Amino acid sequence: MKRFLQLSIASSLFMTPIFASNIELQGNTVGAEVSMYGLGLNYKAKFSDYLGIRASFDKFKKSDIELTEETNGIETNYNFDLDLNDMLFIGDYHPWRGSFKLSAGMIINNSNLDGVITPKAKDDNDFEFTFNGHIYSTKEVGSVNTKVDWDPVAPYIGIGWDTSFDKDKGWGFTCDLGIAFQGSAKATYSVNYGEALKDNPDDTPIEKEAKAETRRRIKSDLDEEMNKLQDDLDDYKILPYISFGINYKF
Repeated sequence: MKRFLQLSIASSLFMTPIFASNIELQGNTVGAEVSMYGLGLNYKAKFSDYLGIRASFDKFKKSDIELTEETNGIETNYNFDLDLNDMLFIGDYHPWRGSFKLSAGMIINNSNLDGVITPKAKDDNDFEFTFNGHIYSTKEVGSVNTKVDWDPVAPYIGIGWDTSFDKDKGWGFTCDLGIAFQGSAKATYSVNYGEALKDNPDDTPIEKEAKAETRRRIKSDLDEEMNKLQDDLDDYKILPYISFGINYKF
């Protein structure tokens, strides 16, 4: 169903300019907006009393986003940096030739969510990691980098208002209320082991096996951590989209 919706919207967007090429362009609009994806700029071309095609770019960046997962009363702390870069390609249908519009299109997602699992300080000025309720010292684990990826294309449908649409020229107000079908984000990790778990040429076979077993246990616990994080991300396959802005038609 999602694939069909995505292809249908894409086809309509790419076919619209072909249809519109036989229609006189009735105005261009440029504007600025504030959306759930950040601050953005947009451009809209009006092709008839009912139809407009627009493109916009939104950007938002935030560092040091804290997230905590708890297992058996023991917390695992995440620190993320979020960098949103999204392009929207939308077709607007104005059924009554006025401000109200029905919209469909797609969001091109170039966003990044990168972070680390942060260790907790101990009373003796040492630090320790907690994975899946198990505690590891920083001598065993040096660092754990995490990453969240989204589908590159998210279909979008919504409604809104553009008060400049039926004007010959001048300032207007815009508003969009819709939903983006972005699918489930994917959580991954990479681990850098500490000095205590790095292979040493002088290690005995028993020491090598003990280190390998500890690394396997850490990997298993980290896999469980990512599964828990993934469960949280699975709740956000469909996201609301809200934006407000001003524009000028010329």
